Amino acid sequence: MGSSLGLNPGTLRATIQGTDVLLGGDVILSVNEIQITAASTADQVADVASDSYERIYNCIGALKLGDNLVVRVFREGRVVTLSAPVER
Repeated sequence: MGSSLGLNPGTLRATIQGTDVLLGGDVILSVNEIQITAASTADQVADVASDSYERIYNCIGALKLGDNLVVRVFREGRVVTLSAPVER
């Protein structure tokens, strides 16, 4: 699905404060209007991420053939909206 949306993957591996990340690609901000929210403390990171991911996973799982998947990303300094119909 990512390739049909036109998502740009990260290409540079880095470790930031002990966490492995890929840099250089799109940063996903929301999926079908479900925002990926930032935690205010390190202790909340896992809970916030888990909640966002679970809601997004359930939303994508409920999409039917032909429904649109809409993803907002931060790309090269601006917010871009990508969309594609569900094909399978």
